Amino acid sequence: MRPSSSTCSVPIFPSNYGPNAYDTATGGGVTYNLNRERLFGQARVRLQNNDYELPDPVTGRERSDDVKTFSLGLGYRFTDLFSLHGSYLHEDRESLTRFSYDVNFFKSGVVLGF
Repeated sequence: MRPSSSTCSVPIFPSNYGPNAYDTATGGGVTYNLNRERLFGQARVRLQNNDYELPDPVTGRERSDDVKTFSLGLGYRFTDLFSLHGSYLHEDRESLTRFSYDVNFFKSGVVLGF
């Protein structure tokens, strides 16, 4: 009987697997946390550079990613059991064209506890 073979249905991206997975990440950031009696929040800025040891396997070009992240969140506790919060995150990755992105995330939430 011959063994069966299977294929992976999840795409494999060179930035996550294979020879391009080895990188040196250098960066830093600043975070401010707000925690008043009912008001809470956070502001964060982060800069990071990822230098990859091997060139991109598709293009053969050296790869270095500059990642800039900014986030801001704010919430309010109405009672010990109920609060609302919202947040925003912006991230900009400058890399080879196929790995670059500029995204915005918005999130809101309700917390009910008992």
